[in-house]
Amino acid sequence: MEIWADTACTKEIEELQFYYKLYGVTTNPAIMSEVVDPKAALKDLLAVQSGFLAVQVVSSNVVDMLEEAEILSKINERIIVKIPCTLAGYQAMRALSHLRLLATAMLEANQYALALHFKCEYSAPYLGHVLPNSNELLDTLLEIQTNNHGPTKIMGAAIKNPEMYLACVRRGIDAITAPTDVLMAILGPNVESMKKTQQMNAQFQSKHQTSSWKDY
Repeated sequence: MEIWADTACTKEIEELQFYYKLYGVTTNPAIMSEVVDPKAALKDLLAVQSGFLAVQVVSSNVVDMLEEAEILSKINERIIVKIPCTLAGYQAMRALSHLRLLATAMLEANQYALALHFKCEYSAPYLGHVLPNSNELLDTLLEIQTNNHGPTKIMGAAIKNPEMYLACVRRGIDAITAPTDVLMAILGPNVESMKKTQQMNAQFQSKHQTSSWKDY
């Protein structure tokens, strides 16, 4: 399953890459509102990692959405344009089939069916916004994807905690994107795992009077 980081902070991405092989980074207008220079931030986000970068259009009307999408796609071939699942967004998706698109702000299964219809590369159901029905939504999306041999990848978004992450993994969806605090929480620390590891290390060191394999 692809793991994406939902952030515009390059320091956070650098830290996450110590633990994860990130497939890409996702942003949205709210995240990008926190940066000083949006255009410079995009370049930094592309430079700090080798994966894709998902960037959402900000306009709410079709004409401007189309223009924004074309501009974003020309910045770098690794940029995937995010289009919201609105009436104007569907019109934009229909017209932008030549670009790599991510259908976002998805709250219902029929929105995924439309993203599939418009051949979007990714779709991002906002799982954290449809609680307590997020698992039911995931199951429905997977059924639609399977029955229609759908090429549109399901990217779980608005992941709130490790339990939601695990629910995505168990169902075998294509990808998830999560903020840094959630991705770090997934890592642990698991106290019992650390304790057991320390015990085994101590046994080795006591028996062989050496601290590690470096001494051999």
